[in-house]
Amino acid sequence: MLVWSRNVLAFPQIIDIKLYTIAGATITNVQITIIVTCVAMMAALALLVYRTRLGTAMRATAQNPQVAGLMGIDINRVIAFTFAIGAALAAGYRGDPRGARSAVKAIRRVALVLQ
Repeated sequence: MLVWSRNVLAFPQIIDIKLYTIAGATITNVQITIIVTCVAMMAALALLVYRTRLGTAMRATAQNPQVAGLMGIDINRVIAFTFAIGAALAAGYRGDPRGARSAVKAIRRVALVLQ
């Protein structure tokens, strides 16, 4: 509190919010962007898991790590890649426009705890 004041500062508005009405429901362009981004991330993850050698190794390791190791899969590397992919997805999800709103709320909560 010595460096920053108690006043809450808002993030600048980067995207102009436009409202769309579809079948009586109102949705904004930011919400549409969030939905499209989440669907794209889920599709990319499904392609990774079901169409790549790493995905096959991930599924084999998840089913039976001992047998996967006997088949020549480096289990530690697969687990490390799995955690890296999870971290990248979490970081990508927080990068969406909704992340700015929740980040401000989190900063306020931390400020309250520190007081």
